[in-house]
Amino acid sequence: MCFPKSFLGAYSELYLPELCHDEIRFPLVAQLLGYPLFNTKFFKKWFSEEEYKYFNCDRQPIDSQIICNELASNGRKVFHPFFEIFDLSNIPKSK
Repeated sequence: MCFPKSFLGAYSELYLPELCHDEIRFPLVAQLLGYPLFNTKFFKKWFSEEEYKYFNCDRQPIDSQIICNELASNGRKVFHPFFEIFDLSNIPKSK
């Protein structure tokens, strides 16, 4: 999920009991507050082993070489999780 600051401010002013998962609560509240929802495509295909190389919630770190390759080829721009400091000067120039 990706939220604008205005949504987070409005959300923080609400009293909401924690009766469900954030994956359900945040989009529901966004709709109730009038924020449009759309697919960010951060995660392109569910249950795909190939996808986990770029984006996963299993704490499997993303290889920095994969990030360099994607950024140099104008590929993906979002990776999760990544636990290191990433030096942008290491990205080869795209051809």
